[in-house]
Amino acid sequence: MEQQREKIVNALVKLYEPSDDVYAVWENGSTAFNRVDDYSDIDLAVECETNAIPSLIEKAEKILEEVVGIEYRYEMKQNFFQGMTQIFYKFKNTSPFLLLDIGFLHHGETKDNLTQPEIHGDVKVHFDKIGMTENKELEKGEWDKKMAERIAAHRERFQVFDILPLKELYRKQYVDTFAFYMGHYINPLVELLRIKYKPFRYNFGLRYLSYDLPEEEFKLIEQLVFVKDGTDMEKKAMIAKKKIQELLDELSQ
Repeated sequence: MEQQREKIVNALVKLYEPSDDVYAVWENGSTAFNRVDDYSDIDLAVECETNAIPSLIEKAEKILEEVVGIEYRYEMKQNFFQGMTQIFYKFKNTSPFLLLDIGFLHHGETKDNLTQPEIHGDVKVHFDKIGMTENKELEKGEWDKKMAERIAAHRERFQVFDILPLKELYRKQYVDTFAFYMGHYINPLVELLRIKYKPFRYNFGLRYLSYDLPEEEFKLIEQLVFVKDGTDMEKKAMIAKKKIQELLDELSQ
């Protein structure tokens, strides 16, 4: 599959590098963390002029049809990242796991820094005509302030909503309990652990936890997300509730 990855990436880089409308192309994701395996997709970022994007997409799809054949395309309607047109491709003649996630970044628009190593790893830059992928030092003071605000918000919410999972649990409405358990116990717990150990990736949720947390903390989350029945749910809810309170106390000091 590695050969197919290279074929797809190299074809797109060769297509875009001569273009005056494209300023940089780089890979994020598993490549940036040196974790490519048989299940990895391709995360490609293209910094370009916004008005050129329809043409760049059309040319890319022509090349992709020639190289591997497009089985399906999906364009994000509302993107998490500001100033990005993002499309996913599934291919006919390669592994079903080898999706292409290509983001066309609208040049000049405000957006998150998708090359910051503390957040996105060591991205693989294929070309950069304007030096936009050069690493900039993150302002720790600003992040500390942001994290303090997140911790305060969690504390306020937890004081009120910590009873919601228990309410449905005691009603024996276990499906409802699980929804509240994930929303008001597991998700806040994960973010607080990230703030403690990996603050620049505080909003990555459950993804990549085995890499971002100490093994003992990851094992705790792994234990808590697998629930057997109502009795097990009650036991794990109490563990999660206690852990959240301990983290709120520790991180608020």
